[in-house]
Amino acid sequence: MVWRMKGDPFAPRPWQALEEHIEAVLRSMGLTLVDCQVKQGRFTLVTVTIDHPRGVNVAMCVRATQALQAQVPWDDFLTGDWRLQVSSPGVGRELRTAREFRWALGRSVQVLGRSASGGPVFWQGTLQEAGPTGIRLQTDADRSLHIPWQDVIRVHLADKVVES
Repeated sequence: MVWRMKGDPFAPRPWQALEEHIEAVLRSMGLTLVDCQVKQGRFTLVTVTIDHPRGVNVAMCVRATQALQAQVPWDDFLTGDWRLQVSSPGVGRELRTAREFRWALGRSVQVLGRSASGGPVFWQGTLQEAGPTGIRLQTDADRSLHIPWQDVIRVHLADKVVES
């Protein structure tokens, strides 16, 4: 069995212009756009993932949804029936896009990868870099590890939940 990460996280995204409008609205609210996914089917579903330094709650998602609905020129990008969904990244989120990897810099991640023999291998550490050639982790053993994209199967946040 061949293990591969789905797609190149640094490849151009077809909805980049829409993302730029969404990001501008969120930035004006003090929020960060973590990811934007557009899936077409019976209707077009636009899923926007947001973050804030103090975390995201339901009220923030509602305010972001209302602002995006009012301020983004949706008709310039979408036709027919569409829906908007706004949520927080969540613990253990899988990182899939360049935007998500940039957002996760400095955070703890878990990487499922491929060893030299082709079998699965697991790494954990702080994400230090993410670029066109791969990612760099700072491991708990204070070791810097470069992992090329062809050896990456999945990357998930490993942040711990802090109870208040």
